[in-house]
Amino acid sequence: MYKFLILSVLFYSSLSWAQNEPKAVNPIKNILIPEKVKTQKQLAKYQVGRYVKTIPKNILDCSLYLMKVHPMQSVINQGGLPALHEVLKFNHHRNIPETGNQFAFTNGDVDNVCERNFGYCHGYTFSLTTWNRLSHFDEHNVLGAKIPDRANQSEEWFQFYKNIIDEIMHKRNPIVVPGFKNLFEFSESDPRITNYLKEHIALKWAERNISFSGVRILKSVKDKFTIQEGIDLHKDLSHRINDLHYNPIMWVASPFEGPWKEVATRGGAIHVMQAFKVSEIVDDQFTLYLWDIYNSHNADEAVNSVIISLKEGIDDKKRLNLVRPDYHMDTKLATSSSGKSQISPGLYYSEIEQVPWDQLVFSQDVGKLKKFYEQNPAVTALLEKQYQERLRNPPPPYMPPYTGVALPPIILADRSLWNWPKEWIRYDGQIKIAESEIGKIPEAVNDVLKIFGVDPRDGEFSPYIFQIPEPFLLPDGQTIFHWDPNWISYEGYLEIPSDQVANLPEALVVHLKDRLETWPPNRPFLIKHVNNTPSLTYQVGETPAAWNWRLEWLNQKSFAYLPSNAKDFMPTEVIQILEAEKVFSLKTFNPHLVQQRLGFQTKDGVLKVPLAWFNDKGKIDFPKVLNPDEEIFKKFFVGLGDWPPKLEIDMPQYGYSIKMDDGDFFHFPMTWIKNPSGQEYSYRIFVPIEQTDYVPVEVQKKIIHPNKWPPANGFNLFGSSSVELRDGTSWEWPRSWLSPRYEIIVPQDELDLIPQKVIDENFNVGIWSWPPTYPISPWGFNTPYVALKEDQSEKWYWPREWMIKDGRIKIPKGRQNEVPENVIDILKTKGKWPPDKKGIVDIDRW
Repeated sequence: MYKFLILSVLFYSSLSWAQNEPKAVNPIKNILIPEKVKTQKQLAKYQVGRYVKTIPKNILDCSLYLMKVHPMQSVINQGGLPALHEVLKFNHHRNIPETGNQFAFTNGDVDNVCERNFGYCHGYTFSLTTWNRLSHFDEHNVLGAKIPDRANQSEEWFQFYKNIIDEIMHKRNPIVVPGFKNLFEFSESDPRITNYLKEHIALKWAERNISFSGVRILKSVKDKFTIQEGIDLHKDLSHRINDLHYNPIMWVASPFEGPWKEVATRGGAIHVMQAFKVSEIVDDQFTLYLWDIYNSHNADEAVNSVIISLKEGIDDKKRLNLVRPDYHMDTKLATSSSGKSQISPGLYYSEIEQVPWDQLVFSQDVGKLKKFYEQNPAVTALLEKQYQERLRNPPPPYMPPYTGVALPPIILADRSLWNWPKEWIRYDGQIKIAESEIGKIPEAVNDVLKIFGVDPRDGEFSPYIFQIPEPFLLPDGQTIFHWDPNWISYEGYLEIPSDQVANLPEALVVHLKDRLETWPPNRPFLIKHVNNTPSLTYQVGETPAAWNWRLEWLNQKSFAYLPSNAKDFMPTEVIQILEAEKVFSLKTFNPHLVQQRLGFQTKDGVLKVPLAWFNDKGKIDFPKVLNPDEEIFKKFFVGLGDWPPKLEIDMPQYGYSIKMDDGDFFHFPMTWIKNPSGQEYSYRIFVPIEQTDYVPVEVQKKIIHPNKWPPANGFNLFGSSSVELRDGTSWEWPRSWLSPRYEIIVPQDELDLIPQKVIDENFNVGIWSWPPTYPISPWGFNTPYVALKEDQSEKWYWPREWMIKDGRIKIPKGRQNEVPENVIDILKTKGKWPPDKKGIVDIDRW
């Protein structure tokens, strides 16, 4: 037995799921995790010693589970499923992804209490289901709990809520949380509470994995997943989710073969999530929706899904295939039915199953809830009132959210593009149009649907059938050539029959000959690259030129590999560029990165990360050994621990630099870059209080008024915007006021930082009032003008009070004579004068 536990420690120490850089340990001292336990591997070893003490309880739990002697059974026996629903109805609404039902931090944020070697997903998922099942929130403290005063960060206040957390996380007892609306609000209310929850989650990860249940994964990830098991899984999940009203916790595994010790080198990965919705079986497949809060706690982005095909795979008659619909499937394992769900390059899953004994935990919780309600009638009365209020004002039914994945538009006969309305796009990327919406389909779109034999009344269909085969627009700009669908495999590979080559338009042949090694082509190529072949630009003397990558060299991820005779197809200048980039020594690489990859700003120019460091996930993967010439990158990756770092880095998380007066650059440590909202482009820099002296005063002044340094809510990573003043000067908005959506939110206690000149010229005139309303656009403060000279050396400014919210000018009645004659002459030449009947002038962009 002990041998199995050691194997489990080593196994989890080798997983590679979603590796990210370790972060600095939070300055708030850990309470639960011993000081000596600093990494996740150490935590796993620490748990082995703790587990020995709980073996008797685990054996009892296993026996209860196997004998099906557990509290849920007694509840069902007393009245069947209705009795179970009566127990679960108060918190059943928290079983679907909503921001309020989630922690205010993600699975990826737990590592500030114990450095992460991989994910804390099992501990996070188990803790989330526990809180949503057992906690009850009394926002206005109707029950009259004696909450200590929070003033001055009172220790008594923290101790009060610490005890509540212990009741739920350690003892798994139902309890009321007074003073807070929901879990999200509670978990972000105080850094001590946030950290204490994270410590519990880290310990739950260790407890759940380093156990009999954890060891079982060594076998399960190598099991074959048969069709009958898929049918049984659907039946069981439907019963648990729809009838029993609870979210089963699931293992999902990306593919790997061989002994478990090779997992890390094979790229295998295991992830744990909770299932909250399962679709019906249609066309021998069904979709399982999983609650996955890894990188974002935005409810729409915290949903993962897996399509489970009940058809035999191509190269393995017993194994089924499970695929994220917004990810691409490996062609060797794809089935023809699930191949329709192909959207973009990524990862796919090969195994899935329920976490062993999860039903036992659920049943124990049900028994505790039933007893809790019986013993606390005042609590039950409050919860019943909340429940009845929800019945009177029910939220809209859960619909799997639109993923935000860019779906291909339809190319219409007039060469225009038509995009699918978001409300017609299902989560799995299929199009489904309600009967009442059929009449809203434009006639031009209906014409295209008929060509492809699609009737929207028949049900859902894939938007990709209109792009694969992808029509080709001939150079005349008028003619669209439609590929014969029979020439194209479902993976998107084009193979032109030899007897059809002579029938191709000459313009298309010229286009293809420039992008293929031989003509006619001697092997298939991906049709998606025909229109948009990546090219490499260069110069011949003073003349710019471009060379197209060969279509046969590009794979489904749009990565290139070079055959041994590649140089035979390249101009000398291209060979020189690629040799300087050391491309010929790489197995595969992203051709777009040869010239377009990001780099770090330095005093002498831009320092680009070597092309060979980018892996096929688009991340920087540091080599194990760096030579002296590459040591220069160390200053750009401050705070990543050992050098070279043993991790991957996302490209958007490059260290941020700011130019100083002497021309050199100050680089912010990468560990200061956070993305608290989880939205794209919402990275902000948070300066730790104890490290404020690290930032030169000169740099502080470029970011925010030094009296407010450092800003409590961080500052915008991608720059700022300024207000242009009439005297030719400008004033820059503090970066800490810029929201992730690039809107201005002015803190009430910082209104005095706005200069009086800015207030006089821009507020209480036109659309902005003082104090400002929130949020406001940073671009709404540049007064529109008419350039009197082409070089814009002379301008006439429109009065600010004439501005209206849609960006136009509305001239008040009787004031047209205030517009100078020379301005009117210029407006007439641009067709902007006279104003319409309402006095509105459609001005150029400000």
